[in-house]
Amino acid sequence: MNLLKKFSSYLIIFSFFITFIKSDDLATHLNINENTSLTKNETEIHRDNSPAFEDIDLSLCDEIDYIAKYEELKPKVPLIVKRSFIDTLGILLTGGIDQLLKEDLYLKTHRILKRPINSLPIFLIFHTEHLKQDKLVRLSLFADSTYKSFFTDDSPFINSYLGFDCPNIKSNYDKLKILTNIDLEDVIGLFRKAKKQDRRVGLQLQTLYNFDNWSLEVTMPFLYQEYNYFFTEEEKEDILNSHLFGNSTIKIEEKELMKHAVSDKLGFGDADIQIGYLIFQRNCWCAKVGLLATLPLAFELKQGMLGSNFNNKLVRPNLDLSQVVQANLSGDSQTFSNILKDFGFKALHWLNAMVLESPLGNNGHFGLGAFFEPLFRLDENVILKSRAAVEYLFPAGEERFFLTIKNQADFNHAQFEKDRENEQTAENAVKFLSQIVTETLFPNIYQTTIEPGFSLQFTLAPQFRLNEWCFSVGYDYWYQQKESINYICNPQNIPLNICKGSKPHGTQSKIFGFLSYNIVKKNYDWTISLNAEETLSSFGVGRDFALSLGFEFNF
Repeated sequence: MNLLKKFSSYLIIFSFFITFIKSDDLATHLNINENTSLTKNETEIHRDNSPAFEDIDLSLCDEIDYIAKYEELKPKVPLIVKRSFIDTLGILLTGGIDQLLKEDLYLKTHRILKRPINSLPIFLIFHTEHLKQDKLVRLSLFADSTYKSFFTDDSPFINSYLGFDCPNIKSNYDKLKILTNIDLEDVIGLFRKAKKQDRRVGLQLQTLYNFDNWSLEVTMPFLYQEYNYFFTEEEKEDILNSHLFGNSTIKIEEKELMKHAVSDKLGFGDADIQIGYLIFQRNCWCAKVGLLATLPLAFELKQGMLGSNFNNKLVRPNLDLSQVVQANLSGDSQTFSNILKDFGFKALHWLNAMVLESPLGNNGHFGLGAFFEPLFRLDENVILKSRAAVEYLFPAGEERFFLTIKNQADFNHAQFEKDRENEQTAENAVKFLSQIVTETLFPNIYQTTIEPGFSLQFTLAPQFRLNEWCFSVGYDYWYQQKESINYICNPQNIPLNICKGSKPHGTQSKIFGFLSYNIVKKNYDWTISLNAEETLSSFGVGRDFALSLGFEFNF
């Protein structure tokens, strides 16, 4: 009787494993058919958290409910089939990854062009307007909001910076679904219209000294700067309700999301110095010429208060595509999600370092230039102020991102199919594709010498006075030359795409105005003013709106 019991128990356990291995669901899940052969070297079976045979006490067979034991053990015995590199490469080729990687995901890799805060027209002090004051001190509380920042030329959408809509990339979305289980066409559709917004708020410190025919102006801002991605409420709702977040294991809290989508910092900007000389003065007009300089004194006091400093998060990962395929086909959704989440966030941080990070000043560039400032008095209460300035920013060292130029011959599909003939060449091909994925999503960082070149600014502002009140409206035009890359520290002489890594030229025209009230005392007078400006047109920079509340003391 005992022998019969033991034989029955062994038979049930053996039947359990035979039934599990022959499961049609498993064969379908692992994409194994009758034409697929797995040798001992190519296939390894691992059973985690499963009880060993010796753990089953067969002496208690009378008390064991074998059906219950079968149901208890079945869900706890995941079968993981380790794919050979030949199979892995075949799956990757079926997903079209070799053709996808022929293209550059990044259409541009330069940092986003930004107009210096000190050049905004609401902060201009016309030296010819203050000839009778010995000393002027102005404190301005300001807020500058770029509601439409341009990634490239005149496009506010990130798909002009990333090649989401490149034909060769779009044609492989359906194939990639095999590898990721994600409908990439829908996912990319959620993010291709992502926009960028910038905010700068702070205190502008300005002072002007007059002595004889000379004048000296010093300007330096203290500011908080925040750059972030922007979606409309409808776009946000579509993202949160999508299967990417709504029905997946990837859950992100709003506070965590801020760390991945916002860059912010607090500190001082560059100092500007202007020295003017009165070259001509008559009853109806006067003129000054002078020198101006930008001193690269900007420094940060605090980073990542609401968001992050992505320059400090640049960790380039090593992706192993064989692990991705293994986790996906084995049904290990947790490992698969963790790999994609970690790799995806690191790729996002890399992108953020290019498009969200911006220094508080001119990134260490010393500037030197000249200005010409004529003033025309049309009436006792009407004057016409004007100013033209040119400045050259000298070369300085910067870190920049560059794509490696791909050799299209390396992506020959027939050669990849030939690599499947043996395990070693297949392994080399999988490692090559893994490396190209990393290089495509993570452009290389190099130490460079950047020459920003010349900037020009022209301003015209008629001003009207009525007793203690003063009103002005004006026009301002600003131009920044396309930068030059003089040197790249590239000892291995890797072929780099320099054009995609260079900032384009930028232009911006604005209308601005102010309303002020002046109070005159015996030894001094002070003025309170409300200043505003709005962008009329822009190329490569973006559209912004700025306000300031100024307190000016004249001695």
